[in-house]
Amino acid sequence: MTHMKIVAVLSIPRLGFNDFWGATLATLTQRNVPLLRYTGAFWDQCLTRALEDALATDATHILTLDYDTLFSGDDLDALVSTAEANPGIDALAAIQVARCRDQLLCSIRNEDGIEVTAVYRSAFEQPVTPVDTAHFGFTLISTAALRDLPRPWLIGQPDQNGSWREGRVDPDIAFWRTWKQHGRSLALANRVAVGHLELMIAWPDTNMRAIYQRPNELKAGGPPLAKWS
Repeated sequence: MTHMKIVAVLSIPRLGFNDFWGATLATLTQRNVPLLRYTGAFWDQCLTRALEDALATDATHILTLDYDTLFSGDDLDALVSTAEANPGIDALAAIQVARCRDQLLCSIRNEDGIEVTAVYRSAFEQPVTPVDTAHFGFTLISTAALRDLPRPWLIGQPDQNGSWREGRVDPDIAFWRTWKQHGRSLALANRVAVGHLELMIAWPDTNMRAIYQRPNELKAGGPPLAKWS
């Protein structure tokens, strides 16, 4: 039995994945976790308001969710038990990979402060791995650590040319950088892996079997060559 009091928060667009809602409502209802959410065009502003509302409750921890994350009750139980076993960690994120590319949603720096581009399995052998940035898809945050964190928490920064291309800092990354700069700790829960929902296109191939393609792949190169024609 956990001694944590958890409230979940969510910034949602006007349309989303029903698979997320099915899993989320079942899990949170079974575990008596309330959900605070805002809908709007600006993810960062909506999430900030939800976080502020969570701080106005008596919760000890905030569970951040994304509308395209898929998780189970066992995942939540494992995340909570890992956090309880490591009370010195201020924010604990599940393992999650990015949509549309084979990349882990975290960043790790070496002893020289340089971001590591290749992360080996050995880095995740222990129950937790300290990281510099993570995600908000399925992350448990201590309210005590968040309460006095300087604001704005989530604010994007353009590149040096004032553009939003390579070199920009997205709101989530800006949050984690502020988090670390002010002495808060962040880690991955290495035994908790959650899904990341994304759309796929199913094409019939020359044998009338399915070929799967991501929408960004269609945009970049057109339909697969093996598509039925």
